[in-house]
Amino acid sequence: EDIRKRLIHHLDTGALRLEEKAVWTSSSAEPNVTLYVNEEDSEWSSVIQSCGERFDTQAQEVEVASTTLEELFQCHGIPWYLKLDTEGADGVILRQLSKLDKKPPYLSFELNSLSYLGEALDLGYDSFKVVGQGAHKAEHLLDKHGRPLTHAGDFGEAAVGIAG
Repeated sequence: EDIRKRLIHHLDTGALRLEEKAVWTSSSAEPNVTLYVNEEDSEWSSVIQSCGERFDTQAQEVEVASTTLEELFQCHGIPWYLKLDTEGADGVILRQLSKLDKKPPYLSFELNSLSYLGEALDLGYDSFKVVGQGAHKAEHLLDKHGRPLTHAGDFGEAAVGIAG
């Protein structure tokens, strides 16, 4: 509910669509999946238990509906930019792109494994920029305490990467 309130303008204008589902391997085989909602920091919540409970924190188990990238793309179209930030499941989701004929022109993901770069290359992505996400702040997007959101900001050519 909080996210809907925070993003109401974008939802009302149609600039953003919110699916209250977890992207996972198969929604037909697993129509629901357990989401480990971290009680200390909601950004650590994950369908991967060890990620949802990282640093010896507690997480509440919540059953949520699941979906796949293919289902989302069929419903909403192929996005121009796809940001994967699924707290430990980025590789699982990245591999779903290999089954799709059309892919988003721009893709970002957390580099939890160098193999992800090879997988992205195999998918047809041939230009990469490694960006330290902790340095980004979206001054116009505030958290519930009025602080700029971190790990958000420019992407593509506008993002400042390791080599500039």
